[in-house]
Amino acid sequence: MTAKALISRRFSTLLTIVMMLSVLIGSAAFPTNARAASITVTTLADDTALDGQCSLREAIINANNDDATHADCFTGTGADIISFSDALGTATITLTSALPNITDLDGLTINGGENITVSGNNLYQVFYVNEGVPLTLDSLTVANGYSATEGGGVGNYGGNLTITKSTFSDNSATDYPGNGGGVFNTWGILTITNSAFSGNSATNGGGVWNEGSLTITNSTFSGNSAAYDGGGVGGVINGGTLTITNSTFSGNSAIEGGGLYNSYWNDNDSTINNSTFSDNSATEYGGGVSNSGMLTITNSTFSGNSATKNPSTTSPKRHS
Repeated sequence: MTAKALISRRFSTLLTIVMMLSVLIGSAAFPTNARAASITVTTLADDTALDGQCSLREAIINANNDDATHADCFTGTGADIISFSDALGTATITLTSALPNITDLDGLTINGGENITVSGNNLYQVFYVNEGVPLTLDSLTVANGYSATEGGGVGNYGGNLTITKSTFSDNSATDYPGNGGGVFNTWGILTITNSAFSGNSATNGGGVWNEGSLTITNSTFSGNSAAYDGGGVGGVINGGTLTITNSTFSGNSAIEGGGLYNSYWNDNDSTINNSTFSDNSATEYGGGVSNSGMLTITNSTFSGNSATKNPSTTSPKRHS
């Protein structure tokens, strides 16, 4: 090999090394938020003490801020996942004040591993979701949440809320307007899958009050109650749709719409398919379903539902 060819070859190798270093330096200087951070909660205490233990409150703050505001928890980055240490076992975190609003626009998942309950202590709303924020509650129990107005368990204000393999029990929103004992959803997207709502209560919408788009699949609503409309689920669908599939509504109660109260401002098509409404009751109209919109029911069973007034003579709405 000539000296000229050797110099050219070495220069080419050096150039390749420089280019690779440039890429690495550029990646370090301009990181992206695509990679999700996993933040593990290690204590049942609801505090922000610098004690070497990561609390749920601290984990949410770090996820919201995409930083390490609280050094006891890992740094929040991108679409964060909050999980719980196996050492906690089957346990309950009891809130001592309202948790911070969920504001992580990259998206947040809270996975309870089928072991963790977050209790509002019958004093506090458990979660509040800001507009445009994706939140997934996976394998988590939300219990004893309370709001004087809306969403004892969760208030979803324009977010994208997904509830999967989770339980909502004994949450309440009983003062005026008192909408959504378990979940209040307004102008947001709410998806409920493989979950159970029981013993929740509200002025309207004992289990869920919906003012957006709602999809319920493979889920159970039982023993929920409303002082007025929608013992299991109630709502006014503002430009959204309601889809219920493979689900069961039983033993829910209200003045109107013991199982479901479905009232529209817009005549969007909604559906109930392969579902069961049984032993729901209304002191006035629609023991199983009270509907004043475009609702299609297929392959579903209605049994043992009761209402005390005859809708054909006292109300223009359609009821089951």
